[in-house]
Amino acid sequence: MNSLLKVSNIYKNYSGVQALTDVSFEIHSGERVSLVGENGSGKSTIIKIISGVEQPTKGYITINNITTNYMTPKESIKAGVQVIYQDFSLYPNLTVEENLAYNYFLSKNSLFISYKKMRSIAKNALTRIKVNIPLQKLASELTIAERQMVSIAKVLLEDAKIIIMDEATTALTQKEVANLLEVIGELKQQGIALLFVSHKLDEIKAVSDRCVFLRNGEIVAEKSTADLSQKDIAYYMSGLEIEDSKPEQKVSDKIILEYKNIYTKNLKDISFSIDEGEIVGFAGLLGSGRSELALSVFGEKQILSGDFLMEGKKVQINSIADAMKLGIGYIPEDRLREALFVDKSIGINMVSAKFNEITNKFGFIHKSKIQDLVVNWTNNLKIKTEEPLRAVSTLSGGNQQRVILARWMMRDLKLMVLNRPTVGVDVSAKQEINKIITNLARKGVSFVLISDDLTEFLNLCHKVYIVKQGRIVDCITSNFITLDIIKKELEKEYL
Repeated sequence: MNSLLKVSNIYKNYSGVQALTDVSFEIHSGERVSLVGENGSGKSTIIKIISGVEQPTKGYITINNITTNYMTPKESIKAGVQVIYQDFSLYPNLTVEENLAYNYFLSKNSLFISYKKMRSIAKNALTRIKVNIPLQKLASELTIAERQMVSIAKVLLEDAKIIIMDEATTALTQKEVANLLEVIGELKQQGIALLFVSHKLDEIKAVSDRCVFLRNGEIVAEKSTADLSQKDIAYYMSGLEIEDSKPEQKVSDKIILEYKNIYTKNLKDISFSIDEGEIVGFAGLLGSGRSELALSVFGEKQILSGDFLMEGKKVQINSIADAMKLGIGYIPEDRLREALFVDKSIGINMVSAKFNEITNKFGFIHKSKIQDLVVNWTNNLKIKTEEPLRAVSTLSGGNQQRVILARWMMRDLKLMVLNRPTVGVDVSAKQEINKIITNLARKGVSFVLISDDLTEFLNLCHKVYIVKQGRIVDCITSNFITLDIIKKELEKEYL
């Protein structure tokens, strides 16, 4: 087979910190290779070196028969490397069609832009990956999943020989991932190579021909994917045996939250209840209404009619402040944009929901109170940081998510809404987060869980509601929750 990419004895040192040590692997024409490792293992560093963003301290790369110790990003693209990053690389002030067609008109040095041609390019790009997104919509107005699909479509328009997908499926639903896997299969037939980075074990199994495992900047194994189970992949990734779990028995039958015939802009006649200490999942495809349901519980989406009950009493939720007063917390799907003050310290992020209690009457912060809280919760949740005064952006995704959990756990919490809580975190961090959720449920905290990782429903939930077209169409209780049943319910057509 023709070798398209060869990484040879790569080392990378950052001011005395060894990020990569003697990393070597190869990708052939039409081959699909998963680069697998936990956060901090060196995956991103390797991708930056291949794409020309970083220069290795030592070693060589060969791309399309060109061997060098360093390529600029422009040279890497010219050699046929295209990267789909998890931060999307879209222009937020441009429309979908403008983002998709921008490079075409740039390459032609066009003085005039044909909007007919632009629309045709954009429409064909989205059709190729089987998604329907309004072409006139601004990128800033897209959901995370929509932004990722546009980013993928954009890269496929280029003359790529090697496509690197860096957590490119993080925000996608099962249906969108299935569409993408079909596209990846077509790319293989065209001889395009794929370097795939993901924490989702089922996707690694479905996508890859071969897995290259990185741990602490070194390759620890290289295996044919056909010879690996999901548990094998988790082990080589983390060095730990990852055990399946089952939801624990509920602590009581006391109803904490009840929806009776609730309507919002996009939800229709929603009714359900959640008991104390119960973890309830809401499964649905993109646009099903599952996220609007989560946001309505937290007061971010207006309830137009119906009854909202907390502990048996009718309440009005007109704002996030109303929800917080009732003991409701929320972890959003996009922690960087919606939950964290990324340029502020870990400590400030952690106590941001308790400012009224840690400031005096003049508005000055009691530093000693912050320090005690932060040290306590950093230890309780095993947040890996040497210094709580460091910016929260320096933490891994899993540790950032624990900071948000700590923020809510400091309050008198009755119900937590989790909107895709383990997006972009590695296997061991996901297991730790799930343990925190289980421990809180054991103490009587109830949960609403939205997820695209169906195994989370299996491992955590006492029941799972299926949401389609703004309605709840079915409920699966814990005794009957399996991956196959959830998938079948999601694929069913409902009138």
